[in-house]
Amino acid sequence: MKAILTLELFGEDTREIFKLYRGVFDVCNAKWYFDKHIGVPPRSSWAAEITGPDEKYGRKREFLRPKLDYSRSNGKGSRGVFAEYILESGKIYEVLSRETWKRSRRYFCTVTLEGDISEISEEEACHAVGAETSEERKERLNRKETGAVYEQAAAEYLEQQGCRILEKNFRSRYGEIDLVAEEAGTLVFVEVKYRTAVTIQYPEEAVNRSKQKKICRTADYYRLRRRIPDDVPCRFDVIAITPEGITQYRNAFAYCR
Repeated sequence: MKAILTLELFGEDTREIFKLYRGVFDVCNAKWYFDKHIGVPPRSSWAAEITGPDEKYGRKREFLRPKLDYSRSNGKGSRGVFAEYILESGKIYEVLSRETWKRSRRYFCTVTLEGDISEISEEEACHAVGAETSEERKERLNRKETGAVYEQAAAEYLEQQGCRILEKNFRSRYGEIDLVAEEAGTLVFVEVKYRTAVTIQYPEEAVNRSKQKKICRTADYYRLRRRIPDDVPCRFDVIAITPEGITQYRNAFAYCR
């Protein structure tokens, strides 16, 4: 089932002027300069399909191309231009609707089996396609920034203990290892855990069995990618960082698959 979403566009005349300027720059083989330093202003209203998760923006969007209706526009074209978007059932959409020159509304919607446009919450829309909400993305970035600080502290601690840091945040499709180090010929794979309160008593409390398996599989991939000989010994450590200090658990867990 399909439905038509109609949104008014504000300032479309200004967009058209900028597009003309872009054409002039194109004639002079300088379109790249225009796009980099000036650019055409985005539409005041738009509709986009949310297609899945995105590492950078939280959700991946495909902006829909509208059919423009100028029949009700004013003399300049600054008001009264309407964009018509065709929405389909079974898909999730994000909409920015300009309501006045100073106010706009962002919402999420889908099309019912009866062909009606139904608004849904951001959480429902994003989770339906495995994406993050704006708040979840903000929290993830905050955790990532905080984690980087503690991982750097752990790396400095290991260096003070005589280790040589080989890699930070090594990723594979199996998982991630916070730190890879070398100590007296032994390859050390390190998981960094931090808490704002003293809650870590034993390493197995910090890294469960499922996490251990992911670390071990990633370690195997690391050895393969870096061509580490099979006879080079390795171990798995956990570094716990709490308000009371840093604790290193050597051989926190054995290799497992």
